[in-house]
Amino acid sequence: MHHYCRRIMLFFALAIVSLGIFGTSGNRGAFGEATCPMVHITPERLPDMNIPRGGHSLFMLNGELTVFGGHTLGFVPTPTAEYFSNGQWHQLPMVYTHDDGISVALRSGKVLLAGGHAEPLGIGQSFMVEWYDQASHRFEGFGCLDTKRAAASALELDSGKVVISGNHYNRDAIEMFDGKKLFYKIKDVSTERIVPYILRIAPDNAVIISTENTRFQRGKSDFVDRVKGDAFQVPLLQEWHPQILVFCTNNDDGFIGDEQSGSYIHLFPVYNDSLQTAIMELRDTVFTLFPTVSPLPFYGIEGDTISYETRVMADRNTHRAYLQGVDIKERHYFAVIDYSQQPAPMTVYYTDPLPECGLSPFVITPEGNLIVCGGLNYGHGDVMHDNYAPLSTVWLFRFAPDEATIGTETSIWGSFWLWMAAALVLLTAIIVVILIRKKGRSSTITTTTTDPIDSEETIVAVAPYETLMQRIRELMTEQQLFKQSELKVADVAVLLGTNVRYVSDCINQLEGRSFSQFVNGYRIDYAKQQLRQHPDIKLSALSLESGFANETSFFRAFKVLTGMTPREWLAKTN
Repeated sequence: MHHYCRRIMLFFALAIVSLGIFGTSGNRGAFGEATCPMVHITPERLPDMNIPRGGHSLFMLNGELTVFGGHTLGFVPTPTAEYFSNGQWHQLPMVYTHDDGISVALRSGKVLLAGGHAEPLGIGQSFMVEWYDQASHRFEGFGCLDTKRAAASALELDSGKVVISGNHYNRDAIEMFDGKKLFYKIKDVSTERIVPYILRIAPDNAVIISTENTRFQRGKSDFVDRVKGDAFQVPLLQEWHPQILVFCTNNDDGFIGDEQSGSYIHLFPVYNDSLQTAIMELRDTVFTLFPTVSPLPFYGIEGDTISYETRVMADRNTHRAYLQGVDIKERHYFAVIDYSQQPAPMTVYYTDPLPECGLSPFVITPEGNLIVCGGLNYGHGDVMHDNYAPLSTVWLFRFAPDEATIGTETSIWGSFWLWMAAALVLLTAIIVVILIRKKGRSSTITTTTTDPIDSEETIVAVAPYETLMQRIRELMTEQQLFKQSELKVADVAVLLGTNVRYVSDCINQLEGRSFSQFVNGYRIDYAKQQLRQHPDIKLSALSLESGFANETSFFRAFKVLTGMTPREWLAKTN
């Protein structure tokens, strides 16, 4: 009888460990790693804008929510702006269009708007420049960029001059606006960039960094340019790359320093080759990882990967910093970091699926809440953004302290159901042991060994993931599921008759990768095979045939896995 007791205790211990790992999603991540508390919030939908917008810019000007330009339905640039006052949106005519253009709210009270795509579908670049006077709600065209640009960034220095850098499928350089009428080039860049970070390090100086070049390819992210001074390399940026941005925003959003005391400190998101996101601090010209009590969660509330694609937005009144993310089910996540403490406490607020809320620039209200206007749907599968159908919706996200927190404390009923689950697992374990003993043979999830003490059969639990992993691999190799650009963990789970969490855990534990990384591995292996057999194949066609949603995702994954572009890899292989 004591053998049964030992077996039951073994199963009971395994049950408790499993409940400890999977039973409190707020305190632990999908695979048991410590993570931050997660709080569910329900956003408030505000009145929609007059037209849908993507690629626009957003500011809070004199208490008025104001959006500029972008493109609307059909991927067509719009020459309009809107501001929210007295409970409704008021539309304004602009002089030019600025889709993925430059926008800077200046100390003078005006907004500088420049550049952007010259044609629909995000094609070309423009020279066009105009002012917006927020007091009169009027626009005035007045100048011309030195270099025509789209997807560029700008920053006003303490002198009132504006630094401009970055471009989209066109040459890049650093140019300056004198604050009045004149734009002029000041120097070349060490590496060309798209939507770079331009971060102040002194009253009249700034650094420029980015991960991708003007063609959305992995660039030299460890090279840092300065407005004044030579470029330099940062070894840490070889491991942690500045987060790629999908829209232009204010470069001072992540500023947490103090100009009066000469302290120039910025926070911005970075990611590594495992696609884990972290926060980096720039203090003068020194780059370090910003310490937080827990890491930014990689997985959301149901085990789906969270994609962070915004800048850090800092509220210097409350000493809180915000970072927005979204998962494949279109749940939105907001990491709220108390940067006044180190390591900094962090809480992640999440929503139910919000397909009508896009990835977009967001602003902080005077109360410390966030507003998201318009933007693009996240899409499914690889990162996809529907530029042809941007949104007009406006959402207010409140971060009230009285919301129920998942996992930070357990209610009486939560404890009751937790122990009921443990009892159920224990009962199941007893039944399994009795059946195994009765049949006199091991089941598919057990092996038999010799007990050194009593030389009788002892049940030793074996993780069932190896069998599941074999079935997952068969789906990839035999059915080539990886060719489906919208393939999700849930699709694999349905085919195998299991759940999403088991599939994610299995791949993570046995492969050491996320689901998307695992699938991309098969896609890149297939692409390599096709490149060997058909060296002249068009990469745009190859990316789609391999299962990627677009060529950008293909180049990014290929570079991450091989360290080279497809053509570089083919040349080296040959």
